[in-house]
Amino acid sequence: MDPQNPISVTPLPQSTTPPPIPTKSKSKLVIILIIVGAVILAIGSSIPFIIMQIGLFQARSQLGPDSQINTSGNTINIKTPGKTISVGQTVKLPTNFPTDIPEYPNSTLVMALNQEGVDIVSWAVNNGNLSQISDFYKNEMVANGWTEGSTASTAQGSLFAYTKGTRQVQLTINISQDQRFENAVMINIAVKN
Repeated sequence: MDPQNPISVTPLPQSTTPPPIPTKSKSKLVIILIIVGAVILAIGSSIPFIIMQIGLFQARSQLGPDSQINTSGNTINIKTPGKTISVGQTVKLPTNFPTDIPEYPNSTLVMALNQEGVDIVSWAVNNGNLSQISDFYKNEMVANGWTEGSTASTAQGSLFAYTKGTRQVQLTINISQDQRFENAVMINIAVKN
């Protein structure tokens, strides 16, 4: 020991390789990793199905015994006395939806609801232009005999009211806030017959 420097450092041995894992331990580790991976894969692919089944159970218990809930692919259809709703990827317009209300070209119907004489539908237009879609409806609704009532517009969307005889339409066009429809413009129409 150096009297000038009372701290002494002893170098560690220069071993850079860890001790080998016994062969039996390696094969057990591989088998465990395969089993864990298979379980994660099986559970991961089942999670959406499990969540949907829980949601359907909750919906049935809340809607009552006269309700019907059907799933077809990625679409859910719910019928209760006086109401029907369809949400998903293969939604269809209500059978009595007015033919004099145009569907915007290249739009996707994502929701349809009928409740006691009121039809509500929502379309998504990917990469849509808010002002072009607003102009389309302003022109087409009037061309189809609808009378424009009150309107309101902001940078985020527009609201239009139309009447034709005893029927009334509320039309909103807005930039989607829903992550499922990123970069989309939503067209929502409520028709009271």
